Amino acid sequence: MFALKPIIIRPNVRTQAKKNDSVEPAEAPARVHPLKKFIMEKFKIEEIDYEKFKKENKWAIRPGKKKGDKE
Repeated sequence: MFALKPIIIRPNVRTQAKKNDSVEPAEAPARVHPLKKFIMEKFKIEEIDYEKFKKENKWAIRPGKKKGDKE
């Protein structure tokens, strides 16, 4: 005897974004998670300024610069 196998097909869903409606990460509003905000306030922790950290930290990775360069 032969058995009938069920035919399962996934639905094909396509979406199209409208032109120039996307938000760039730099333009997106800065949201802080409530738990992160609570911990930062409780332990008096400040947000890291990564640009300043990269310039001042002696262990930071600086591609394209030689060890003798000071800037």
